[in-house]
Amino acid sequence: MTSGPVTIGDLRRKGELLEVGCTKCWNVRYVDAVTLPFHGNMAVPEAYRRMRCSKCGEKAGYSRPDARVRGVSGQYPGA
Repeated sequence: MTSGPVTIGDLRRKGELLEVGCTKCWNVRYVDAVTLPFHGNMAVPEAYRRMRCSKCGEKAGYSRPDARVRGVSGQYPGA
C-alpha cells in the first residue's frame, strides 16, 4: 500500500478544513476545501503556492490540514 501526501480531495471527502498561513505577517486562515478551485489530486502542501495572504498580499507561506482539536478552543494536539 502506497501512501502520499494528503490531497485537497482527501480534505473534501472528510469535510476537513485547510489551514493556510503567511510567514510574513503570520496571518492564519482556515478554508473549507470544497470552496477551493483546485483539483482534488493537488497535495495540500502545494496549495499555498496558488494563494495570497488576505492581510498583507504576500504569497502564503504554508498550507496543511487543520490540526486544531475540535470543540476545544486554542488547543492543538500535543500542546
